[in-house]
Amino acid sequence: MSRTGQDQLSQLPTELLVQIFEECTDFSSLWSLIHVSSRMSSVFNGRACDIANAILNTKVPAQTRAFMQAVLSMHNNTYQYGPAKKPMSGNDMWDNAPLFESVSGTPSQIKWLIRLAHHVHVLSHMNIETCIQRCLQGTLGQRQYPEGFEVPTWTEEQRSLLSFWHVVYLNELRIEGRKGSLGWPSGVLKQSGSLYAYVSKGLLPWKKLLTAVDYIVGILLLSPEERVLAYSDMSQLPPIPKGREFGWVCQPPPSCQAVTQGWKPEDNPCGLTPDSNPEVGQISTMAAHRTSGQVETQVQESTQAPRPARLYFYGSSSSSTDGESESSEEDDEGDEDDEDDEDDEDDEDDEDDEDDEDDEDCEDEGSSSDSSSGNNYYCGNYFRARAIRRMQVRRGLLVRWRPQPIDFGPAFKREEEYLNLDRDSVGLQFWMNMIHSPKAGPGKYVSFDAYVRYGFALWEEQRMIKLGLWSNDLIEDMSEYYHRWHRFLTPEDIVRYKARYRF
Repeated sequence: MSRTGQDQLSQLPTELLVQIFEECTDFSSLWSLIHVSSRMSSVFNGRACDIANAILNTKVPAQTRAFMQAVLSMHNNTYQYGPAKKPMSGNDMWDNAPLFESVSGTPSQIKWLIRLAHHVHVLSHMNIETCIQRCLQGTLGQRQYPEGFEVPTWTEEQRSLLSFWHVVYLNELRIEGRKGSLGWPSGVLKQSGSLYAYVSKGLLPWKKLLTAVDYIVGILLLSPEERVLAYSDMSQLPPIPKGREFGWVCQPPPSCQAVTQGWKPEDNPCGLTPDSNPEVGQISTMAAHRTSGQVETQVQESTQAPRPARLYFYGSSSSSTDGESESSEEDDEGDEDDEDDEDDEDDEDDEDDEDDEDDEDCEDEGSSSDSSSGNNYYCGNYFRARAIRRMQVRRGLLVRWRPQPIDFGPAFKREEEYLNLDRDSVGLQFWMNMIHSPKAGPGKYVSFDAYVRYGFALWEEQRMIKLGLWSNDLIEDMSEYYHRWHRFLTPEDIVRYKARYRF
């Protein structure tokens, strides 16, 4: 902005300047506007909370807003959520934060949040830019793309922002926990120290979190040994390169529903209740998360004329991040049942082998670290739940997970992706199917980390279609797409990420 423009802007009435502040499309714009002049900064200081809340409540999706509120509360030493305060069962305290109507604080505290939000916003866009460049530098770059292909959609930008804010939230939990300001039990704090180790190994269903983690670790140009340390203690965000702070293209929210995400202030994010049994609490947490949002889809299907079974799938509002389902209704796939039963037996044997390896790893880690009690606490609950599930499957009490075909024909009205940022991207859903399919070939053994580097946890369905890695037309044989997903990877990707990964 020119000097003349700055002077003219500063001469506007205070109420008009406040309205201009509140109409900023993102926190980078707000951060820039605050520093236009001393008067602009003074006007902001007088209405800091009102301005920040106006942008948070109209521009920021509920999940991200909850993380931002929690981070500010911890910074202000006013955070009142956790196992020793308002209860959250299972791992929910690490996955979600409570949503409140507004933030509060002094002008300097609000500015601290805005500066951090600006920093996260820039890193998020740089991450998206890097992922798109990786896609275009390989064999995928040989395809023809429409103009504006490199500009992220609102959903893609918000998925990236949510991933970064989740990392910031976890870091603040760990930092404040070490200070003792949270008042949490020591066992819970030890568990928080071990969670990053499981994220780095892919043992937790936090695949979307890896988007930010991979970028932060990659931009720091760390050695393999340093990467391990960074995974376990990522207390600082990388600096913003000079000249990259501003100028990013951001899309406006598609609707008010995209911002609210179906959340309401003071809602428990997953509708959980405290449970004295940690195993039951964790299983019920995962089940509630997986089944949330299915009711609407089922109602829509029930009001339509029956359709023949077809091999459409993905895009459902439900996520099955751990690769299993407690619903026997997903088992009804007509002519494919016999073949799937044989496939399930093979997959179950594979899973048994992988779980045995995981158990050994947990024992090794637990005996070689001062935080063994935290590791063993999570390992014991995680693998005990897996063992219970395997036993129930073998006895016919549960049916193993299978990707459920859904017909996305003209009469089917599915939920827009921007309405549910918690829903897994098409890329993550497809990978979950691929690693469980005996038809996937070598792609069955490629970690999702390989695809995170190309933005597959972020991209909407239409971008995946343009990349040639998905289709919303009828897909009779998924083998072709399994092969495409493996062929575009570089030799370095395959060497680094090909293994019998744990998931």
